[in-house]
Amino acid sequence: MEDLPRGEVDLTHPWNKSRNSNEDEPGSSSRALFALPFSGELYIYYAHLLRNQGKLQDAKALGARAWELLRDRKPIQPLLLSRCLCELGRICKGLGEVREAEEYLAQAKFVLETWNNAESPELAVILFELASLLRSINRSGEAEKHYRRSLHIAEMAPEPPPRLISSVLNGLGLLLMNREVFDEAEVFLGKALSIQKTAGSSSNPLDIAATLSNIARLEYCRGNLAQAEQFYREVLKTRETELGPNHLQVSQTQACLAAVCYSAGNLADAETLFETSLQTQQNILGGDHPDLAIVLDNLAGVHFTNGNLKRAEELNQKALEILEKQKGPNNPDVAISLSNLGKIYTAQGQYTEAISVLTLSIEILETVFHPMHGELLGPLTSLFGVYQTIGNYAAAERTGRRLLELNRRLFGSDHPLLRDIAPDPPSPLDEPSSLAEEFDLSLDLHQDWLGARKVQALGD
Repeated sequence: MEDLPRGEVDLTHPWNKSRNSNEDEPGSSSRALFALPFSGELYIYYAHLLRNQGKLQDAKALGARAWELLRDRKPIQPLLLSRCLCELGRICKGLGEVREAEEYLAQAKFVLETWNNAESPELAVILFELASLLRSINRSGEAEKHYRRSLHIAEMAPEPPPRLISSVLNGLGLLLMNREVFDEAEVFLGKALSIQKTAGSSSNPLDIAATLSNIARLEYCRGNLAQAEQFYREVLKTRETELGPNHLQVSQTQACLAAVCYSAGNLADAETLFETSLQTQQNILGGDHPDLAIVLDNLAGVHFTNGNLKRAEELNQKALEILEKQKGPNNPDVAISLSNLGKIYTAQGQYTEAISVLTLSIEILETVFHPMHGELLGPLTSLFGVYQTIGNYAAAERTGRRLLELNRRLFGSDHPLLRDIAPDPPSPLDEPSSLAEEFDLSLDLHQDWLGARKVQALGD
C-alpha cells in the first residue's frame, strides 16, 4: 500500500467514470434515482441511505454521480466535495475495495485541510473514517495518529459531538485490543458506552449495540466466553429489531456469536449461525469479499471439529484464495487461514504439506507482528505436534522450547498450567512424551481454531 496521496486534488481521476461506462452498471435502486433531476447533495444523501441498507454497488454508483456533478462546480465547494469523497470511501470500504477507499478518504482530508477549516468537526469525521480503514489493514501507527487527532478536534469543538467522540473512543479501544492491551482498551470502550447512555432519549440503539459488540469482542479475547455470548446475543437482538434479519450487520453479529459458540463447544449453534451469516453475506457482498472469507474459514473450523475433513479443507482453501487475492499474501488473516489449513493437513496425515503451510504462517506473523506475539501460539503448537507425530524430535525440541517461552511470556510463569513446568524441558530424544505434554498445555492456553483476530475481523 502506498503512502497517503499528497498534492493537489485530481478532479479528473480515472475512478470517476462516465455514466456511459458498462463496468459498474447500477442496480434497480440507482437506475430509478438516476432518472430524477437531483443535485449532487441529494445524490450523496441517497448514496448514504443505500449504503446503510447494504446496497453497496447502487450506493457507489450514486456517489460517483454526485462526484461528477460536484467536481465541476465553480466556485469549489470544499465541504460538499469532502462529504462526497468521504461517502465514497465508506462505500468502498464496505465493498472491500481498500485501496480505493483510502484514496477517497485521503482526498477528502486534503480538500478540507486545503480549502476549509483544518480543525472542523467535518475533518474529525474524515480522520476517524481514515483511521478505522488503516486499523483494518494493520497500519496501527498511522491509525492511532488519526484517531487521536480526530478525538482532539471533536473534544475542542464549541459543541462537542457525542456520537463522533464515542465512535473515536471505540476505534481506539479496538486498536489497543489488536495490540492485546486489554485493560486500556476496556477504559476507552467504557467511556464510549457511558457517553452513549448519558445521551438518554437521543441515543441511538444501534450505536450502543456497536459498542457492546466491541466489548463482547474484548471479553472473547480475554477468554470470558459466557460474558461475550451474553453481549453478542443482546447486540443481535437489537440489530434484528432495528435493521431486520437480512442486514449485513445482523449477519456479522451472527458470525461473531457463532465464533463464541464454537469456542464454548456449542458446535450445533455455531454451524447454524455461520451458515446463516454466510448466506446473507454472499447475497450482499458477493463471492470475493474478505469478510466472507473469514466466515468460510470459521465454518471450516466447525466441520474440522466434527471430523468432516474434506469439507473443512474445501472451505478453508476457498477462504485462503479470497484472502490472498483481497489482502495480499503477507496478511495476518492469510497466516491464520494457513495455520488452520495446517491442522487439516495434519489430521489427514499430509505432514509435508502441513509443515510447509504452518512454517509459512509463522513467517508471516513474525513479519507483521513480532516473534513473541500471541497469534503465533496456534501455528507453533500445530507445528510441534507434527514434528512429534513424524518422530523429528530435534525439530520438536526447538519448537517446544520456543513454545514454552512464548507461553511464559504471554501468561507468566505463575500461570496455574505453567507453575510446575521445569525451566528447561527434558530433551524429546530422551523422553518423547515430555514435550507432548507441553503440546497439550499450549492447546489449553490458546483458542485452538478461532483466534481472537477472527472475531475481530467479523464485526466492527
